[in-house]
Amino acid sequence: MARRGLLRRARLALLLATATRCGGEERLPPAPVCLAAPIDVVVLASFDTARADRFGAYGATSGATPTCDRLAAEGLLFSDARATAPITLPSHASMLSGVAPPAHGLRDNAIYALDESALLVQELLAPAGWATGAFVGSMILDARYGLAQGFAEYRGPSTAAAGVEATVLERPAAAVVDDAFAWVAKQPREQRLFLFVHFYDAHAPHVAPAGSAPFADAYDAEIAHADAELGRLLAAFAAAGRQVATVVTADHGESFGAHGEESHGIFVYDATARVPLIVHAPGRVADERCAAPVSVADIARTLLDLADVPSAALPTGAAPSLLATVAEPDAARAIYVESFMPFHSYRWHPLQALVWQGFKLVRGRGDELYDLASDPGETRDLAAEQPQRVAQLAARLDALLHEQAPLGTARGQSVSAEQSAQLAQLGYTAGSAGSGAADGTLPASGDATLPDPRARIGDLAAHMRARELVREGGLLLASPPAAPDHARRLERGRALLQEARGVLDAIRAAHPADPEVDRTQGFLELSLGDHAAAIAPLERICLADPLAVGSRWNLALSYAATGHEEWAVLEMEKIATVEPRFTRAYEWLLARCERAGDLAGAAFWLQRHVQHAANLEERRRLDRKLAPALATLKKRGQKPAAPATFPVAELRPEGMRAREPAGAPKRDRP
Repeated sequence: MARRGLLRRARLALLLATATRCGGEERLPPAPVCLAAPIDVVVLASFDTARADRFGAYGATSGATPTCDRLAAEGLLFSDARATAPITLPSHASMLSGVAPPAHGLRDNAIYALDESALLVQELLAPAGWATGAFVGSMILDARYGLAQGFAEYRGPSTAAAGVEATVLERPAAAVVDDAFAWVAKQPREQRLFLFVHFYDAHAPHVAPAGSAPFADAYDAEIAHADAELGRLLAAFAAAGRQVATVVTADHGESFGAHGEESHGIFVYDATARVPLIVHAPGRVADERCAAPVSVADIARTLLDLADVPSAALPTGAAPSLLATVAEPDAARAIYVESFMPFHSYRWHPLQALVWQGFKLVRGRGDELYDLASDPGETRDLAAEQPQRVAQLAARLDALLHEQAPLGTARGQSVSAEQSAQLAQLGYTAGSAGSGAADGTLPASGDATLPDPRARIGDLAAHMRARELVREGGLLLASPPAAPDHARRLERGRALLQEARGVLDAIRAAHPADPEVDRTQGFLELSLGDHAAAIAPLERICLADPLAVGSRWNLALSYAATGHEEWAVLEMEKIATVEPRFTRAYEWLLARCERAGDLAGAAFWLQRHVQHAANLEERRRLDRKLAPALATLKKRGQKPAAPATFPVAELRPEGMRAREPAGAPKRDRP
């Protein structure tokens, strides 16, 4: 992988060295107005979870978005823009890479990451003389997911304090902009700047910021706060005499109950697919409205055009620049949207959509067809009435997917128990956090073994209700014994967990193989301290999903707690194989070796822990512990040695069944 990254960077250097800014293939696309002054600051501002119809420029009357409305009045507004996915990480990857999720490979949050072979716009801007900084509002865009490559500075909630790992999962737009100001202040006045600012405020749960102006609902107040902070950032640049180009968009919208979906991530209807998209560049673009269908993937080449940087190095199939679209709209262009979150989170059928010539095809377990001109709310499915048009759009969708063939730049990854809990706090399901299938194995279209999300969307609210009951009940049961109302808290906690059990039983009665029921039941039993009861649902999760590290950790602890320590060892070793960064597994295995007097085994796990330590301080602490162990082994003529059972060879579901250790008690296994 490293060699591939080096080869790609060598090719990139050659392209940048030989390309010219004027002439040949690198000539900038026609623009509505000639460039008056060189742009020296480019800002990409992404409003997370922001519906286009909540912006004044798109018809809203709340008055929440004066900054964006001004930018739209003076620049380009695209009235038919869509996200590539109704979820944060895949959509932002498209903005920065110029390609759709099938090509860049990030098909869901958390369980995928870009590797260094991916090429993002900041990696073209930096060698062309632009300082690059990214300031994000949520750990959903944490640097671990690969979007940070090429940015000289990448700041998010978990890196808000230099050298300190924080537990903050999100932060308001004001903090994002403060971080951006701090970075800009360190740059020379003449330095050209590219800033990516991500405002997470409008993501659920919707709570009006403290001291905000009154709006009809908290959602508008959240968008208003982000709009005001963008205005503060741009005003500072204007006061400094900088020539700024700004691209404003959103990664997706919010359903608010449309089609039965309360939030976003499941469906690809326009309630979550339609987004605002505005380009403001004084002297470069005129005030204009463009009705051509466009995608957030078009932003990548647009940013390069605004910065006057060649874009030939972008992958084959990268989307066109928005500036080129305004100059020469492509009436035959098709726009792609997908969601694989239903599959990764719930093992429901994923959804893919194509918008083409005024119609929208939604492909899942079956096909849906909507006439967007006469039915913008997508309430009347025309698939049965117009099979010929369905076939036409399906053929165009297949052609587009061929054009967006996988680039091999993404990898699947597991999620720790801590990350799973953090994602759940942000409103993402434990399934989305911990579900595997990030190994490239995705279902075929029309797979009749997978439920239709439309038929199961009603169960999602029940899932969320059960999960919240388990969370609240678990917190009450964990209250300190010294609390004056401890007995009442315990009683209330158990009652909430029993209520959650009833909800889960009802879902399981209708859908016996629902993996999310197993996941939530596992948490429920662990909250009650019943490790024996937790084993069965946790085993089913781990058998179906090799990368469910959080569930595997809980399964190992449950084995140990019920007297099956050898099974626990095997599960911990699997964790070490699947997710080397999950260092708690090393700590557990190290402690077991120490109890058994196995110095060679203890040194082995210490070395692994050192290799994957989270920071320099932890590495030094572990090194201090490792040094005497190695010295003792050397005197004995020994070396650190892996246990006989390590590593686990098979990581596919059928190969991840825990092997029965010799002499272990026999029991039925799934």
